Amino acid sequence: MENTTRKTVTITSVAEPRKSGDLNIYDFMAQDEAGETVKYTAFNEAIHKHLKTGEDIDIEFKVTQKGDYTNRSVSQVYIGGKPLVEKKEQKRFGKSPEEIRSIERQTSLKCATDIAVAKIGKGIEMDTKKLLDIAKQFVAFLTGD
Repeated sequence: MENTTRKTVTITSVAEPRKSGDLNIYDFMAQDEAGETVKYTAFNEAIHKHLKTGEDIDIEFKVTQKGDYTNRSVSQVYIGGKPLVEKKEQKRFGKSPEEIRSIERQTSLKCATDIAVAKIGKGIEMDTKKLLDIAKQFVAFLTGD
């Protein structure tokens, strides 16, 4: 189970910062409007600096459930309705469409070359046009065209 929630909570205690490798971890306990007190964790120092026992704070957090353990990771604090932490542009992992197309073409040409080598080994004549036609068929298959 994983979802993002935004709510106002009252901070009941703030733990001393701790480290895990290079990561700073800021734990605090807070009570929600229903009266439930639970542990929250932040990983941003700016958020930690705004955690004061007894104060109400508007937070956004993600809940992750693993077995019996529930983790509430705070990603944002709102002050006067405005976010405290500026969202950084997400790093983009993976390949661009141009890179994907290039990889598909390279892969297709390699497969076509393998077929050509097998055919030549059996005495079947292959020329460049036939080789490229086979490669185009592989590209069409990979791209769904």
